[in-house]
Amino acid sequence: MFDSEWEFVLEEAKRSKNLAGVHELLHKWRFFALEELRKPGWYGSLQAKAEQILHTGVNPGAVSWEDMQKLLGRRRGE
Repeated sequence: MFDSEWEFVLEEAKRSKNLAGVHELLHKWRFFALEELRKPGWYGSLQAKAEQILHTGVNPGAVSWEDMQKLLGRRRGE
């Protein structure tokens, strides 16, 4: 995944003479690298969960919209 994104942003940077996309990509993947270092296998698990969500339409372990609204209300003191 990184390699294909890297190739894309490099080509865009060559065309536009702007490195913003390169910086954004490296920032994004720095987060992924840190998580993988902290929890080996994290990225693979993320990809597997994404596949499961795409195939089933269900995000296992996700908080419902109603529960999220209640949580936000409590945080705002409502």
